[in-house]
Amino acid sequence: MHMKHIILTALFSLCLTFFLAPPVKAVEVAETGICGETAQWFLYDDGTMVIRGTGAIGTSGRLVRASKEDVKRVVVEGGITSIDDETFYECRASEVILPYSLTHIGGAAFRCSNIRELYMPDSVVSVGGSAFSDCYYLKKIRLSENLKILSAGIFEYSGYIQELIIPDGVEKICKDALSKMRFLKKLVIGRGVRSMDKSYMDAVSLREIQNHSTLNFSLKEFGIETNLVKWKVDGVKKDVVEAGKTAFGKGKEYKLVYKYMNGVTCQGKRPKTYEYGIHAKMPAAKKKGYVFFGWNWNETRFAKSKSWIQCFNYVPDGAKDTGAIVVMPRFLKVSVKKKSRDRFTITADASGARCILDGIGVRYSTDPSMKNSKIKRQYFLVKPKGYKKKFTIKAKKGKKYYIQFALYDGEYVYKGNDMWSKSKVYKMG
Repeated sequence: MHMKHIILTALFSLCLTFFLAPPVKAVEVAETGICGETAQWFLYDDGTMVIRGTGAIGTSGRLVRASKEDVKRVVVEGGITSIDDETFYECRASEVILPYSLTHIGGAAFRCSNIRELYMPDSVVSVGGSAFSDCYYLKKIRLSENLKILSAGIFEYSGYIQELIIPDGVEKICKDALSKMRFLKKLVIGRGVRSMDKSYMDAVSLREIQNHSTLNFSLKEFGIETNLVKWKVDGVKKDVVEAGKTAFGKGKEYKLVYKYMNGVTCQGKRPKTYEYGIHAKMPAAKKKGYVFFGWNWNETRFAKSKSWIQCFNYVPDGAKDTGAIVVMPRFLKVSVKKKSRDRFTITADASGARCILDGIGVRYSTDPSMKNSKIKRQYFLVKPKGYKKKFTIKAKKGKKYYIQFALYDGEYVYKGNDMWSKSKVYKMG
């Protein structure tokens, strides 16, 4: 009787939960279109794009616009056998799911896209040139076991891939297939590789190479650092990884010396040393009245360069300097003052950046996500004293404004959200 009471109580609770639960909004199709002779795409209002049908899919005007503007995730369903050239060129989706019916991926199919990870099913037997080149966010990729050729430039400039396992089925690695893979840490060359054309890998983070092929792998021929990274095979220093061998690398270590730290507090420990090519885990820094833009390396070298604006947490070629590495925080001094009943003024001084600049950008919005933000830019036509600029912003009384800043040259301000600072909040009185 006691057990019967427990069961009835549980059933009653389940029914109560079902009837009182808030209704779940159904995901609906926002738009649809044709992307092949027998294929169609459906864009749902949650940002998911589903592609259904058979045969090959290719570009269409609306598919191109949708994949660049609205889509967050792409699901290609079974039945699709081929993705044509440039189908997802500059696609903004961070996730793409491919079906086991797929056999071919065209040239530049995902070039300049925002994909983070990609699982390539073993049904894929061919991939066109530059298919995954310039994918700056791509960190993980699994290749098909039935792929025969790594085509020319397939991963060129996709520098954030950290591990690349070339399957045993691959027989040929074409020219520049592995070029500019700057942050690659581990490379595995499959047993089936019979031919390797040269690539300038520029892989400063590479620390392990497993060569299962019958070929010798020359580090210098592939542009792999051998001076600042010492390579050993079976404990012996070498710059060639022989067939069937594994090489391990160790980068040169430098002492870090911090400069311009008056009034600066750090959120976390400051590293004392740095290994060439490996990301230094630098803390965020704060200073009253300033906006933080990351860390600068070796002031004299970068006083002649704009490349620091990219905010890499490693020393780009600066580690070739002798002695310690000088590290300093980059700041923009800002002040916000009410100018009139419907305006406030922002004064921005970038002299704390200690580097050549082309200008300062300000964007502001009443939405913390910065949606529909307004942007103002001011350029330095000649080298000014103090890099100081003023911005006047129209505002409404009682409204809270979120303000972000960018230090840029003419190119980098258009790269998206990555170049903007964290928000400062100002309430119009």
